[in-house]
Amino acid sequence: MAVTDISNFSNPSPEGDILFYKQGGLPSRPVEYLQSLIASTNNTICLHVTDEDIERLAHQYLHDQEMLFEKATQYLMFRSLVIEDDSETSCLVFEAQMMHMVRGNRYRFLQLDYIQPLVLVHDSEFQKLFGVSANAVIDGYERLEKALSNGRLEGLAALRELFEKAGSADEADFSIIPEKDLRAAEEAFLEACSVHHFNVGRITNWPKTFMDALSFAPGEASFFEEGEMRYWPIVTLPIVDRPFITLNGKTYCFDYYSLTDNFYRAVQKAILRLDPGYSEQWQQRQKEASESMVESVFKEMLPGCISYADNYYGSKKHRNENDLLVIYRDALLVVEVKAGRFTDAPPVSDFDSHIKRYKELIQKSNSQCAHMRDYIRDSGAELLLYDQGMLPKAALNISNINRIFCLSVTMENINTYAARAEKLGFLKLREGVSCIAIDDLMTYREYFDNPLEFLHFLKQREMASLNERIALNDEFDHLGMYIAHNCYSLEIDNAPKGEILCITGYREDLDSYFERVDTPLPQLEKPRQNMPKRFREIIDVLFKSNNSQAVSISSYLLDFSSDARQQLSDDIDKVLKQQARTGRQCALSFSGKGDSICMTYFVLQDELHDAQTDQEMFDYAASILLANGEKDRMMLSFRFDANYVLQSVNARSIDIDQIPPSRIDELKSHGEQMGDFRVVKYKREHGKIGRNQPCPCGSGRKYKKCHGQSNLISS
Repeated sequence: MAVTDISNFSNPSPEGDILFYKQGGLPSRPVEYLQSLIASTNNTICLHVTDEDIERLAHQYLHDQEMLFEKATQYLMFRSLVIEDDSETSCLVFEAQMMHMVRGNRYRFLQLDYIQPLVLVHDSEFQKLFGVSANAVIDGYERLEKALSNGRLEGLAALRELFEKAGSADEADFSIIPEKDLRAAEEAFLEACSVHHFNVGRITNWPKTFMDALSFAPGEASFFEEGEMRYWPIVTLPIVDRPFITLNGKTYCFDYYSLTDNFYRAVQKAILRLDPGYSEQWQQRQKEASESMVESVFKEMLPGCISYADNYYGSKKHRNENDLLVIYRDALLVVEVKAGRFTDAPPVSDFDSHIKRYKELIQKSNSQCAHMRDYIRDSGAELLLYDQGMLPKAALNISNINRIFCLSVTMENINTYAARAEKLGFLKLREGVSCIAIDDLMTYREYFDNPLEFLHFLKQREMASLNERIALNDEFDHLGMYIAHNCYSLEIDNAPKGEILCITGYREDLDSYFERVDTPLPQLEKPRQNMPKRFREIIDVLFKSNNSQAVSISSYLLDFSSDARQQLSDDIDKVLKQQARTGRQCALSFSGKGDSICMTYFVLQDELHDAQTDQEMFDYAASILLANGEKDRMMLSFRFDANYVLQSVNARSIDIDQIPPSRIDELKSHGEQMGDFRVVKYKREHGKIGRNQPCPCGSGRKYKKCHGQSNLISS
């Protein structure tokens, strides 16, 4: 009973029939620590103890362990503030140690998605060593994960149902309850109120040899740390190597995160401990499974994309490798996958090993991505790929590519440092390469319904990573900031000059949403960017269409501020009504200076009497560009059916080089005349124009610096 009571202190929060394991501040991890102490010490088992003794000892342990953990964390703070210097490394050691003590690599609904492809490739080795199939391992893992999160509450629910049946009978007569219900109630009682639902063998039906390989008996383990910090609760615990413990001949798993965070690497250690000769095969199969897993995720996220795996380029003497290329519309993704294991050492005592692994997992893949990107940019319109023997494999036409994204994907969750890798001084990184864990990539797969929004998020994430004044320590704070602020790197403009904007807490709504996914609990509304209905329709139509420029068009539109999105939506609806009334096509323009929107757009409908041709629309937009002295202007067209349902979106960027020199004067004059007409019309309808108002001509300049500074308009 003591163990089951203590397990309640691993931060499980009941909601309905689900236990959510949440981290409130820094968890002291009493179950992990107790299991590790038992596994690493030879204890004399006391047979003559009462329930009162057990309860007293449990409460005493919880008190002592919490106090020990608190003193250990106080030491870390003292060491960081007083003993160490104020260098970047000292600060990073403290931060890394704090994160080292946090549990939970991925949301619950992703646990099986992560473990399954990595385990299945080792089926023959499972059969050889343990006489169990990889599918049976996965099945047992799934049932064990469910038991730790649902089992106890499901048992309580079954007991509650029994009491309701008994309560409805005369004087609570349990004799009328069917025998099968009583047996179910007995099972439910064991599930809810004993170590029954921690029993690995009962839950999984795994063979004893497999459970023994993942389990310590009392006194069999040892703490990794040497010296005065050896038994501190903040160091790496033996449970990392083997998440189970064997007591009185039975194998138990008492802690949810000890299972989900450590299972795959614990299996790896167990197999290589029993069969060292399998090491090379393990590495190769792990590499193949990891790369295939990442490729599958991208294919789900970017439907219709074309992917190329295991690519080589360069020469036979100077051969370079790329794990994955993905082409989606006018975007190309360069992906490197790192399947290597991260260190178990605590940062407080061995930060050098952390730096070494960060360099291997982040810096190396960053260099590989950037090198491949350089090769692509130097290739012109045709990209040549080769196989491992440097024989031609594919010649890709990339003349349509407008955007290259570079991503390094790690199989280990190094979220905290990956989210700000560009800001870490000990890493030598090339710009424009984002590092994310596979857990985060799978979460993005579940979050983004439209791949165009995902790619726009990657663009904004890259821009935020390059901004020296923005500090994010969590990958999902990037997503939370994107949801809240869209082009969130611009938020630094609101901070005092020279200050760094430290961002935290933006993931909380995402956590609340994802914790309920694939549970029986009522689902929460997904946190999303606020978009006007008409604007979201535009982005969705671009995704569903065959437009080869969909990524660049959507990226241009998604950069719009909330006000610009609303204005575009309102203007389209207004034009649709006006065209329905007049039967004549209208054109609208946005104009501005610098990075402001310079755009002309047309609302097309088949039933219009005087619909403009493509050339006429080009001339109209070009005349505005010339009159305003702009460098370029975006021209868009939105085609609607008779029911005002959007059918297609097209866009092109216009610059002066596209305008025939013989027509420049003509089009510029026409643009100036249109501007004059707008000013006259505005004065007629509204009266005097304020000197600091935007000029009604549409140039984007103030009236006093445009039509207000000269008598350009005849009476």
